[in-house]
Amino acid sequence: MAPTAPNPSPFLSSSPSPFLSSRTLSPDVSDPATGSRATQAPEPNLFFPSRVAITASLRAKIRALREHAAWPFRRIAHEIGVATSTVFSICSSPTTPQKQKPGRPKLLTTPIRKRLVDFATASQANRRLPLTEVAERAGVKASLETLRNAFSAEGYHRRIARSRPFLSTKTKATRLDWSHHYADWTRADWNKVIWSDESAFNVGGLSSSGKVWVTRQAGEEDLEDCLVPKFGKLETIMVWACFKGGHKGPLIFWDKDNWGKTVTAASFAAHIVPHFHRFWEQESQPQPQPDGESESDYVYLQQDNASPHRAALTQNLFRTLGIWGYFIDWPPCSPDCSPIENVWRTMKQHIRQRSPFPTNNQALRVAIQEEWNAITSAELIALVDSVPTRVREVSLFF
Repeated sequence: MAPTAPNPSPFLSSSPSPFLSSRTLSPDVSDPATGSRATQAPEPNLFFPSRVAITASLRAKIRALREHAAWPFRRIAHEIGVATSTVFSICSSPTTPQKQKPGRPKLLTTPIRKRLVDFATASQANRRLPLTEVAERAGVKASLETLRNAFSAEGYHRRIARSRPFLSTKTKATRLDWSHHYADWTRADWNKVIWSDESAFNVGGLSSSGKVWVTRQAGEEDLEDCLVPKFGKLETIMVWACFKGGHKGPLIFWDKDNWGKTVTAASFAAHIVPHFHRFWEQESQPQPQPDGESESDYVYLQQDNASPHRAALTQNLFRTLGIWGYFIDWPPCSPDCSPIENVWRTMKQHIRQRSPFPTNNQALRVAIQEEWNAITSAELIALVDSVPTRVREVSLFF
């Protein structure tokens, strides 16, 4: 029995390969018409073949012949019409060509960056070290610009430390207990709280707060537009205000001439509590119920632990007015949890940016009132809506 011819590779067509020249298909026979003898075309040069475009489909075919049909490199080169070295290179290279990134490789690799960050954040003292010293202690040699880029790649930057009241261990524990107690309060719950606080405004303090950068040439340093004015000792304006949800309460200017230069328990009870109580009554108006009856929707009250607020005289007055039981417990040293602190900060920032800047107490008083009036309900609601997050952060950063 004659041996059976092997099955052709499924990757090759029965028709002549388009990659082969027609000269390889002519046998060495005579032409009957002319009698001349046709010579067989020479074998293609495997080392210097005719140039063939190496397309993506051709690469795939070469790999298939090698990986699935197990053809040798020379046979694939002969069939396709390319150099054997080309076939070897295609089969040895990754399926997806890897583009080399331009530029020189990074000096600080990811493991080194992680090591630098771990050292820089290991303690309070380490966080205060300059980046160059962090690198020196971690055994890394790099320029300041390289270190800045490395820390930036990990999400870290050098920033001015924020000022916060000092928290003792006892105060931290009290704040933590408070955050656990109010952890389940929703935004709707916090929008039923009247937030109250006092704040001090001073022309000199507002004008000199922070660094002011200006654009000037040499010799223009004494131009009025390039100066930050300094004021003599001016009287501080003290104000008290409150709000609930998107509703603003009264803004009260402290009358130092008639109420005293400082806020005491007696003066607070006499001049502030009546406004506080009146706004609470306004926000606690009876609400209609489905059964036709009406029920007062009492709201909560908030104030910090300043001495005039905690004094027995003040607390007894709140009890007499029947509102002492509606004050929520407030932890000590916790301005970060009160949204009204953000209101004061915004007002002072806007006053600082005013042009012309208020240069006396009368102009400052007008500016304070205008900025309070400019605070919108949407801004207040957004601040109150952030309170649940503030409560959670007390636990996270304990």
